[in-house]
Amino acid sequence: MRGTLAIGGMLLCLGGSADARDPRSKVVPEDPPPWQLRPLQVRIDVVRTLLEQGSAQRALELLAAFKAEGIDSPDLDLLQGIALRETGMNDQAEQVLLKARSQLGRDSRPNAELCVLYADAKRVDEAIDSCDRAVGLDRSSPRAWNNYGWMLLAANRPADALEAFDQAIHLDGSQERYRNNLAFAQVALDQLAEAERTFRTTGSHADAAYNVGVALLQGGRRDDARSWFRSALAYDPTHEPAREALDTETPPSLDDDAAHPTGIGPSEESP
Repeated sequence: MRGTLAIGGMLLCLGGSADARDPRSKVVPEDPPPWQLRPLQVRIDVVRTLLEQGSAQRALELLAAFKAEGIDSPDLDLLQGIALRETGMNDQAEQVLLKARSQLGRDSRPNAELCVLYADAKRVDEAIDSCDRAVGLDRSSPRAWNNYGWMLLAANRPADALEAFDQAIHLDGSQERYRNNLAFAQVALDQLAEAERTFRTTGSHADAAYNVGVALLQGGRRDDARSWFRSALAYDPTHEPAREALDTETPPSLDDDAAHPTGIGPSEESP
């Protein structure tokens, strides 16, 4: 129960025992919500979440709204570049990512994203240069090492690629994509038994034999590849990708996840 009492000309507020306070104490205001304390960081986190959810177009719309409000930063430029790449606007993405690189200085992320952009566009030399810059700035990024290795492999430098994949796996051994890529480098170096063992860590015996065959076929070794496809069918007569590979003259696409659902190639997840 609350009331008021006048004492010596002062008006005091009275309350029940539940809200009685020491007159010497101070009321500490509640902390404001995070969006008031860190408005820019909260916006960055929202855009990053949209990208992780595959909503690149919505991320672009939100970024445009932020810029219209006068909210801008190199981190938002970086995320805009990623969103533009993911929606296929590569020319605009390149310009925004180059701007972010000039603003973020020794931050490796713009170079890592440019590596993926150039890799998608088959601009191998530029991708290698960007990946090399990325790992030079941050040697602790497994994603950057993996992407660097894939581009070195595309440039017919399998020994260098193998070292890059080894580094990626050393930093993050949980990523099956990195191990698949390492196996591709091992095939390119004619380390076929090692490659089969590596592929075996991400799939069945039949999948491993099939993927060795795919790697050989990508390298133009058709007869050797067919032998491995037959091995895959010996392990599993129902292995449809291996059977199809034997019946066609076209190498299976590396984007086909029938036998390697954990992925092969560059890692494109947002930083």
